[in-house]
Amino acid sequence: MFSKSHASPPPSGNNSIGRISLQKRPRSSLERSSITLVGALAYVFGVITGVLSRQSMTASLSVQWDSPVAQFCPPPSPMKWKKINVTMEENRRIEEEQDQKLKERQGLEKQVQCIHQLQNQTVALEKQLEELREQIQNLQKASIIPTSNQKGNDLPLFPETVNQLVVDYATVPRNDFNELMDIGVPYDETTPGGGEDVLLLYTTPGAVPAVHSKINRSGLNATTAMENCNVVKVILQDRHDRRRMGVKQCIAIVPNWDSFYVHNFQRLPKQESQMNLPGEYLKAPGHVVDAKFPLRYTSRNHEDNGNYFEKVPRVEWFTRPFYRVLSGYLQNFDRVLEEVRTFIQNNVTIQSNVTTTNKKQTLVVMTVNKGQSLLFHNFVCHSRKLGLDLSHIIMFATDKVALELCRDLGIPAFYDESIYGEFPEESAREYGDYTFGKMMLAKVICVHLVLYSNYNVLFEDVDVLWFKNPLEILESPELEEWDMIFQDDGSRQTRFRPYSPNSGFYFVRNNEITRFFFSTFLRMGDVIDSDHSHQSALTSLINEFASWKGLRVKVYPHGPNNPFPGGVEFHRPASWDLFRRMFQDNNTYPYIFHMSWTLNMDDKIKHYQQLGMWYLPNTTESCSGLDCCLEEPNFVCHYGDKPSMFPCPDAPVPVGYTGERFW
Repeated sequence: MFSKSHASPPPSGNNSIGRISLQKRPRSSLERSSITLVGALAYVFGVITGVLSRQSMTASLSVQWDSPVAQFCPPPSPMKWKKINVTMEENRRIEEEQDQKLKERQGLEKQVQCIHQLQNQTVALEKQLEELREQIQNLQKASIIPTSNQKGNDLPLFPETVNQLVVDYATVPRNDFNELMDIGVPYDETTPGGGEDVLLLYTTPGAVPAVHSKINRSGLNATTAMENCNVVKVILQDRHDRRRMGVKQCIAIVPNWDSFYVHNFQRLPKQESQMNLPGEYLKAPGHVVDAKFPLRYTSRNHEDNGNYFEKVPRVEWFTRPFYRVLSGYLQNFDRVLEEVRTFIQNNVTIQSNVTTTNKKQTLVVMTVNKGQSLLFHNFVCHSRKLGLDLSHIIMFATDKVALELCRDLGIPAFYDESIYGEFPEESAREYGDYTFGKMMLAKVICVHLVLYSNYNVLFEDVDVLWFKNPLEILESPELEEWDMIFQDDGSRQTRFRPYSPNSGFYFVRNNEITRFFFSTFLRMGDVIDSDHSHQSALTSLINEFASWKGLRVKVYPHGPNNPFPGGVEFHRPASWDLFRRMFQDNNTYPYIFHMSWTLNMDDKIKHYQQLGMWYLPNTTESCSGLDCCLEEPNFVCHYGDKPSMFPCPDAPVPVGYTGERFW
């Protein structure tokens, strides 16, 4: 080791002052080890010192190296300090570059991993794409979808073999469509899952709207979707919901001349007879449609399961007896019609409701026999209690007892034995029996006579009650376009579809189409009697006239907001809010209520008692006419599962009933 001394010159006589003194004597091993250790410590100290600032470095140079360490490790010169600092800065720069390269290498490794993953996904997607291409080719071979068109731009939706039938499609929200294209049928609430939209098919490219998108054809505005349609044909199709899960139905559109009828085929066994016997409509043979049978031509009265209730009327049972009634009526028609016209002019107060939109006056027409007289009696008492005007009502009595009751109640009644002599006096025991069928025919005769007397007709059954005069809405300008307006029966049986009109409350606007309609309906008495239903035959004829003569028929849909509710609202809890508004909330009443969907007159009376709408005593033997009318309703609880004016907590419910109570 070398050592610099800054204390005093060497004692020898040499002339060299301040030179480095070299120690030539050999050192022991201990000395050599100590020197090595001291040198190492000095180096470490120098490194640490080099990190300090320039001020610290200058201060370090002024340290007096008096310790033994100074003999072996004198302080570095400023030049050496500078070199040390440069070296350290270079080392740090190199280390930072190495760190940066390491990070870049790690990032590249991650990118390589991502590329490998994307390559694997690409391989999988290419495989799926190839499978889809194979499926498309198979579908093209099966003619389910076509190949590219001549322009090579878009894939057409339908094969060229049907492009004279349909070229494109769109969907429109059902409610939006119905507001624009109201065909008069009552629509039930839409259900999610495939029943919300209308499928619109375009038969020519010119019918497709300008804003139509090849990508999005769903949910178009109804006005826009049909802006280029000069003709729109509406087809009503039952939804494939849980009620019809087993119905495997196909729809065929066949290129040919137009047909305004739907032709049905079902897989059924061969039927031996189409004749209808009394009561046969009640028979239900069960589900008879089966894939083992061939497709056979069937009628619109066949149910999905193959049941067929309304067959051809049997001549000896229905047609010949009806001909006797019809011939008596037709032979006396001219005379009876003149008598009816005179009777109306002399006895019925005609409301001055003739306007520019309502060209003819309206009469309220009813018919009654002895068996139903209590219901009519209650109608008059209930209406008088509410102060309603009944002066424009004409009653067609089918027997003398009913005629006398009308006179006692102050209601004009017409009776002619030549046309009503064979009609029964008793009330119907149940819906659809012989008496019921005969009374249904009487309902046609009275409307026919009043229409040919040149009046509009509001016909109603005697089990209808008024809360407000229904003509206020029926004769409004908003309903002027409709030839006939019906209450919704609520039944969705095949024989009542699609209109489901209730024949116990309807309005007829007097015109040549409606007069022809009821002249035709009059000649269907054997059908009415055979089907035991005025309503079923009426629906069939409405469908025919709507297509054949353009008859406009409107049916108000049932539900809690129906202005003309009936038995469907009374018997189904889903519509009980209508009655709660009457009795529990704000005393809000509809225009009328019709106690339909009820087995017989006894049950109708019980329901009206429970609703607080029965204004007759339990017996009318000691009173007559208006003297029998009560000041307060004859309220009685009968059923715990039906609406009531007041709570009926102790009223019985059917065995096994688990539904809600009204209160």
